Amino acid sequence: MTDTATALTIDDIVSTASLDVEFLAGASGGTREVLWAHSCEMPNPARWLAPHELLMTVGLCVPTDADGQVSFLKSLYDAQLAGLMIGDHETAPPLSTEMLAEADRLGFPVMLAGEQTPYAVVARHVAAANTSSQTLQVLKLSKLYHVAADAGHEPATLIADLVSLLGVGIRIEDRPTGLPVLHADATGRSGTATTSRRYPLRGSYPADLMLLEYPGEELDSFLLVHLIKVLEVAVDGVLRSADRRAEVSARAMLALLNGNTPAEAAALIEPHLPSSGFHLLAFGSVEGIRIARAVALLELPVIVGQGRTSHLALVPSDAVPRMRELVASLE
Repeated sequence: MTDTATALTIDDIVSTASLDVEFLAGASGGTREVLWAHSCEMPNPARWLAPHELLMTVGLCVPTDADGQVSFLKSLYDAQLAGLMIGDHETAPPLSTEMLAEADRLGFPVMLAGEQTPYAVVARHVAAANTSSQTLQVLKLSKLYHVAADAGHEPATLIADLVSLLGVGIRIEDRPTGLPVLHADATGRSGTATTSRRYPLRGSYPADLMLLEYPGEELDSFLLVHLIKVLEVAVDGVLRSADRRAEVSARAMLALLNGNTPAEAAALIEPHLPSSGFHLLAFGSVEGIRIARAVALLELPVIVGQGRTSHLALVPSDAVPRMRELVASLE
């Protein structure tokens, strides 16, 4: 959370004569806090910046048509950026009256930087003003890695500690099944999260991170990059373990179909016994692969594997209701 008594604002930047920055629209948002200033020319800069960060551009990322400019501005506003600074260069398209009117309506600052204003100078100005805040972020980053190291091979402990440290809710979903791999809600929060941001995790397994954030406590990009890397490692471990369980289950099913009772069967169906009553379920190949992954991920006491014509699941009678819920959730 930023300290509103000392945080740099858009008004502070505009009032610094040496920066040569002026409002084009949205001046009523001059009190918006600026934690960082970042130059970006990607087509969707809101994806690359975090709340309270100032977007600086020479105009290459700004659409040329009025409707596109309005949508562009709204995307920056929805991402809770501090504002938009456009350089006075030929690369910048003319800004439409519709875009500037929308900026005024939203109170979202749109500024013009002088042709001779280097963006590096603006970034250093913001960094210098927020030195104490950046120091706290570095200390929090150090704590983040300590938490990751202390959690060892306990992903649930890691997620709970990260949520406590960062003050955000974390939910990671396995993309093929949509099931939660790891999740925890932020503790000690009386209100509800106001933003939900989704990021793809680029580890060995397809998964998505959903962050639930609270007013004034949004996670900035500095910490977010490192959080994603820590979570990718943790999620890979969980899903790798699920894959191994699914492989053992498939071998057990093949042995059962061949008239043998494999040693792994007892461990797979714990706390049930091989002598318990069972139901045999059959699924098409595509559904069977997803169900096998989901069963392994949730560690259900079910043996799933490929049969001669379809996927089969051997389900203890007591586990049938839970299995039915799972199948329904996977559509």
